[in-house]
This record gives sequence, C-alpha cells and structure tokens, in this order.
Amino acid sequence: KAFQNKYFSAFPCIPAYHEYVINTIKTEGVLTTPFGRRRHFFGRPTAQDTINAAIAFTPQSMTGSQINKGIMSLWRHGAFDLCVQVHDSILLEVDEDRLDELTPVALEIMQAPLILNGGREFIVPLEAEVGWNWGKFDPRSPQENPHGLRKFKGHEDRKPPRYSNAVHSAVTDKGRAFALKGII
Repeated sequence: KAFQNKYFSAFPCIPAYHEYVINTIKTEGVLTTPFGRRRHFFGRPTAQDTINAAIAFTPQSMTGSQINKGIMSLWRHGAFDLCVQVHDSILLEVDEDRLDELTPVALEIMQAPLILNGGREFIVPLEAEVGWNWGKFDPRSPQENPHGLRKFKGHEDRKPPRYSNAVHSAVTDKGRAFALKGII
C-alpha cells in the first residue's frame, strides 16, 4: 500500500485516469479508446472485477491494435516467419545469417503509428530479444540457458548451438528466433 501511494504521488495522472474510468462506467457503462473502439461493461459498475477490466481496457486495446497492425506489416514484408503472439510480444523466426540486418527492420516495421481521434500519432516503444529458444537468457547464470532470448543491442555475438537436425528443426527451422515486445 505504501509503494502504491508513493507511485501514485509520483504519477498523479494514473489515479486521475482511474477515477475518470470508474465515473464513466458508473454513468455510461461504456468506454471508448482514443482509436474509437467501444466496450460496454455489463457487470456491476462498483464491482472490483468490473473496475479492473475497465481500467485495463484502453491501454490493452491500444497496444493490441498496434501489435496487430505491426503483424500485418511484418507478414507483408515476407522475410519473417511469425510463430506466435502472446499479449504484447511477437515471436518471429529469421535466417540466422540475416539476424543483425533484419532485427532493426522488424523494429521499424512494428513501429506502426496509429492516429488517435483528433489526429495525434500514437506509437508504443519497442525492443527486441534474440536467441535460439524461447526461454530467457540470464546473464547472472549464463550456463543455464546460453541460447535463450536476450536483449538485442545491434549485434548477436553468441555462437549458434549445435543441435542434431531433428532437434534443430523442432527448435527453429530458420536458425534463430527473436521476440519483439511492446513496452508500456
């Protein structure tokens, strides 16, 4: 509770947004994102689960819109194999020898600007992680998963693992996977 009070004191716009959302669902029962997407809330407007869902709706909806627009742009580009989308992340595969070239391209493509009502541009900041498997690389104990996903810093300097053909094709048929994450 102390942390939350300190956090909200540092960012007073957040509790103000929460109050706006709570009052809007109490009086209207519907929220509209700056992109114009509407959602009706049919639960009791004073129920905590309704309030939580309403507070989460706008940021999650806007991030989802940006991710979906970016996925379509990546698919049209043709150099990326889309594996899975999980919330604000996309897992892609690219040819190993083109990773350093294509990662910045993917980040640029994913910076899919969306125009808010009123004409203002909205872009979610992104980062990329690269690796040969979907697990996390931990720099404090790199031996545990030396080929896991880690933040891309312009060049991947790790050597690819030497899997047998059967295991390698099960891990990735292009050699290396990387993930893009939206940061909010």
